[in-house]
Amino acid sequence: MEKSYKGNFYKNLNQSFLKPRYLLFIEDEINPTLNRYIIENYEKISKAVESKEMEFIYFPFISKATNEFIFSLTDFLKYKHPILYSFNAKEIKNIIAFLISSTEPLEFYSIVLKEIGLSRIEHSGLIRNFEGAPEFDSKKKFSFVYPSGSTYAEYEMFFESFISQLLIPSKIPQTIFYQLAEESKPNSYDADWYFSKESNIASDELKLLIDSFQKEGKYALLADAVMYMLSSLKDNQPEFIKKVKPIIEHKQLLDTDVILSKIMVDNHYNIFLPDFGNREIKMHALPKSLYLLFLRYPNGIRFKELYEYKKELLEIYNKVTNKYEKEEIVRAIDDLVDMTKNSINEKCSRIREAFVSIMDDNTAKHYYITGERGKPKKILLPNKLIDIRY
Repeated sequence: MEKSYKGNFYKNLNQSFLKPRYLLFIEDEINPTLNRYIIENYEKISKAVESKEMEFIYFPFISKATNEFIFSLTDFLKYKHPILYSFNAKEIKNIIAFLISSTEPLEFYSIVLKEIGLSRIEHSGLIRNFEGAPEFDSKKKFSFVYPSGSTYAEYEMFFESFISQLLIPSKIPQTIFYQLAEESKPNSYDADWYFSKESNIASDELKLLIDSFQKEGKYALLADAVMYMLSSLKDNQPEFIKKVKPIIEHKQLLDTDVILSKIMVDNHYNIFLPDFGNREIKMHALPKSLYLLFLRYPNGIRFKELYEYKKELLEIYNKVTNKYEKEEIVRAIDDLVDMTKNSINEKCSRIREAFVSIMDDNTAKHYYITGERGKPKKILLPNKLIDIRY
């Protein structure tokens, strides 16, 4: 197929919300014919891009988003930025809907260029962050391609030619465990040895939730773009900022650092996140008992020494559980502190799931039990943010 496009490559010094899986249409001034081609062939283009495991983003369609899309985007934003749980859901939805619908395409494109660090582009075309892709050049992070012609037929050739030659981005997993060499498995089961693997096992329900977020590229792009737009509005649109000031200034919402909530355990052993809308973290009695034990010990506990805390675990579990059979309670704790059984890793997995089900792992990892093999396992949340009242 004849090559029907031209292109440039750009370096970028900023971390960008334009991730490698997005192929974003962008322009410096409206090209009516090219936009008409995209509108009339949007489904065809999207499916072709999806075949390359990427997502085609055309902002004029997003700016006319349905209420259902806005609700989904709001949920995604709260998952990525759990501080938003502390705000009224309707208020957040209305602000997001207003922000997206009131942003013209050229305004959005200028926001993207500013965030990337480019002053302007000369054409209408497709921009992509190809870091992590097979053709990645570490010195140049972004590619921008545009049609070499200007007719409807040439635009069709442009999309078909360019998309057909796209290489699928590398699949980089969210969590990667590195080791210097392959280690021999122990002869018998050792809970500490298997901790890093088994404590990260997610239920089918949680996998579906995370997969749905990862697959909805428009949510991810728009969520990060909305946060960036809110940050830009501080200086650029003082009238609008009066309406959203409580949202963007509350507890330094737009800080680059992860925002953490205090964790509070009340006198009924219920666990809450006061700064995240007082969300309750619900767990079954045994993982909750284990979690409450680790909250008491900010320096952590080695798995091989967990049996030394059996009496304390029994005391907590007796208060948390609704079971009354003493033998059943003792057996559950015996299994939990026995490193030749996987009970401890199963409970750590359920603890992790309780947090990851409502927040991104980037935030959740401060709350669940983690640690390296052979070293104390601990909760990374600073001790000053732990409030135990029972």
